[in-house]
Amino acid sequence: MSFKIIIDDNSRSEREKVIGSWEDHAREEFGRCRRVIKRSGHRVRLRLINPEGAVLLEYDQRSAANE
Repeated sequence: MSFKIIIDDNSRSEREKVIGSWEDHAREEFGRCRRVIKRSGHRVRLRLINPEGAVLLEYDQRSAANE
């Protein structure tokens, strides 16, 4: 069982990025992805999912105001 980042850009189906089994590493990777998305301006929603399927973190650039 692994942590996953779900990437939803409203185009095709959602994509998954498997992170591994360590929560600290998964949270760091989520933060990295969020910073890249934020800088790029792409309208993307990210969710960090734990091995049990619960959403731990979510970032929705689709509704974020321009910063």
